[in-house]
Amino acid sequence: MARRLIGIDLDGDTLNIAILLADKGRIRLLRCGHHRYGGEGLAATLTELAGGPLESADRLCLALPGGSGWVRHLAFPFREGKALTAALPLALAAQLPLPLEECAWASQEPQPDGAGARVLAAAVRHDSAAAALAPFDTAGLPLQTLDLAPFAVADGVRRLLPDAAGVLILAGRAETTLLRLGAHAAADYRLLPHGPAGHVPTPLIAAAARTLRGGRSGNDCPLILAGSRADAGLRAALLKELDGVDLARASLDGQPVPPQELATVAIALRGADGGHGTGFNFRRGSLAHRGAWARQRRHLIAAALLLGASLLIFTGAALTTYLHKVRRADALHQELSRRYRDLVPGSGNVVDPLLQLRSRMVELEQNSRPGGSDRSQAPLAILRELSRLTPTDLAVDLHDFAWSPDEVRIEGTTASFDAANRLLHSLQQSPLLGPMRLTDAKANADGGKVSFRLTLPLGTPAEVRR
Repeated sequence: MARRLIGIDLDGDTLNIAILLADKGRIRLLRCGHHRYGGEGLAATLTELAGGPLESADRLCLALPGGSGWVRHLAFPFREGKALTAALPLALAAQLPLPLEECAWASQEPQPDGAGARVLAAAVRHDSAAAALAPFDTAGLPLQTLDLAPFAVADGVRRLLPDAAGVLILAGRAETTLLRLGAHAAADYRLLPHGPAGHVPTPLIAAAARTLRGGRSGNDCPLILAGSRADAGLRAALLKELDGVDLARASLDGQPVPPQELATVAIALRGADGGHGTGFNFRRGSLAHRGAWARQRRHLIAAALLLGASLLIFTGAALTTYLHKVRRADALHQELSRRYRDLVPGSGNVVDPLLQLRSRMVELEQNSRPGGSDRSQAPLAILRELSRLTPTDLAVDLHDFAWSPDEVRIEGTTASFDAANRLLHSLQQSPLLGPMRLTDAKANADGGKVSFRLTLPLGTPAEVRR
């Protein structure tokens, strides 16, 4: 995925800007520009130079002047990581002119030093760093790296000149700094503030370079010029002062990088890895880059709180409605139970009054209809059937009629045994009565009448027919 690398050098009251394009392992220079520092129009200028709006994948690095911070070499008699982490802020605070709490600080990777370790650390005033970052954060620009210019340039130069081992001279509008590049970090460092004349005399720069070179030959320790004041006049003057010294020439993607653009190009390369490398990155803690997600965090939190409040209100309303219905249901149950006890005294425990009431109504209906729900088996229907089937020429007197759900027993008298048999055969024609039997027949003592007893089984018409 293609992304843009943007280097911004805070050089006096001017921002020097370089835009690089990294795509498929190839990095090339798009353009360079300048912007008056103050924040107004910064986003528009970067968008115009970058050829489009900046995205979260782009990498920005802002370099502060070297004189805005303090750089310290810290020595420790041990190498353990946790011990160094704990001791580093204490050792740095002891060498700063103001409390560490008022500073933003960073350090490079510890380097072995005998049995111990040496650490290069730097600090800047927290309010100064915050003021430099404010225009970028206000404009929502993805600035991930905030470094000191000499060390940011040194880190980027190593990417342009992998074998670079010389003296980097960074000549800006407000200061000139010199670093001797070591194998992993700056081995030595000089800061030369500009005087009333607005520049550092060339002999003074040459003397500082001679000291950092330590008597090495030109090939072993070349000069690397960078910065807005690294023009042809400075190059000629330094070559004259330092006879026999070589000047390293940097190139990017096969194209030479002029010394006056080298600083911002190197700063852009410094930010390629998001702030890692051999420089410093003060973009941490309260100054850390929040990104697009963090910028939306306040809105997301507000939306989440609103959603939570809505869910809470909805849940509360649903719970209130539910509890109201539960109380209503309990009141109705108690009222039904009371009414059931009034209607059915002595009913005992009432569990489900509606179900118990339905059961009671079925029971009452069955009890109110002898013979059950089949009216053809009711006592009156049986009597009507007996009356219909009794021959009209027979004189029959019924003395007893006993009905039960299973059978009917009849006792009576008739004129003779033959009349009793005729009555039995006639009643057997009924579809409502089952096979009947004459259980008892005897003549009365006076010999004029015959007493009989019939047993008539009852059942459903289908059962009777079977």
